[in-house]
Amino acid sequence: MSLSQHVTAGELDGYLIGRLDPVEARRVETHCRSCESCARQRDLRRAARALTGQTSAGSTASACLSGTTLSRFASGTLEADERALVEGHLHDCQACRDELAVLRCDEQHGQA
Repeated sequence: MSLSQHVTAGELDGYLIGRLDPVEARRVETHCRSCESCARQRDLRRAARALTGQTSAGSTASACLSGTTLSRFASGTLEADERALVEGHLHDCQACRDELAVLRCDEQHGQA
């Protein structure tokens, strides 16, 4: 892996959940130390995992957003990086879009 060959999303996810073998994990670490772009993606993916409660190898990439995260998104209290991650998830997840719509409806009607 060289600077011209960035770390893939799958490699970053595997690294974050400990599924890479030690050699591949070291390659990802080394690359991220010398590549600001990949290091940022690693950090954003780590933050996304934290937002969705994905902290172990048993987690799935499609885990939905927590109610707390959706509430913070709806109220505009997420940091910019967090907001971008949530927006990306919402783009791909109908269940979370539906949950957000219910949350917003409840807030409009004073039921939150």
